[in-house]
Amino acid sequence: MEINITRNELPDGIRSEYEKILARFKDPVRLPYFNTLVRFAEEYTSFLTAPASTKFHLSCKHGLLLHSMSVTSIMFDKKESTSYFKDISDESIVLTGLFHDLGKAGEDLENPYYVECEATPKQKAAGFGPSQPYKMNEMKVKFEHAHLSALMIAKYFPVASWDELQAVLIHDGCEKLSNQDYVMKECKLQTLLHHADVESAKWVEIN
Repeated sequence: MEINITRNELPDGIRSEYEKILARFKDPVRLPYFNTLVRFAEEYTSFLTAPASTKFHLSCKHGLLLHSMSVTSIMFDKKESTSYFKDISDESIVLTGLFHDLGKAGEDLENPYYVECEATPKQKAAGFGPSQPYKMNEMKVKFEHAHLSALMIAKYFPVASWDELQAVLIHDGCEKLSNQDYVMKECKLQTLLHHADVESAKWVEIN
């Protein structure tokens, strides 16, 4: 079972930035549902502590949260600087930017998506750690992470729009084989999220 933390136990800088992003979700009709999703992510998954990847971008504690905040920030920047993204709501950006990778936090604390690697006996004997910090929890993972993210959002935020769900479901882009049925069917929000995700992972984030 994963050891969970509360929002108040996050490093001050991370918590402050996270709460600023959460505060941008202001739609009074959808806000109670959003708060339910946030509470689920924080209390029943490893969203606040999980890595963003096994060995690539932000493969460290809090990496998933840092990646999600970075993606959200880039999405807002692109909305402000690009005319055809200006009609996308702040709420859609917060929802999809923060939780597009929620599946990487695992189904629940009993079933994390990533687990820490252990050094082999040979590595230990030589005084080395494991060759990579995390690995996928193959015994517990039932869904591809983007699919799990969309399913979790649909369950805990049942007022999500079709565009919001599509954006999360295929945020890795239609060059991915499993997403090719969506080629030229991507909504505007998916394009914004996908570009921000790639830009953040490849060019912004460093361990």
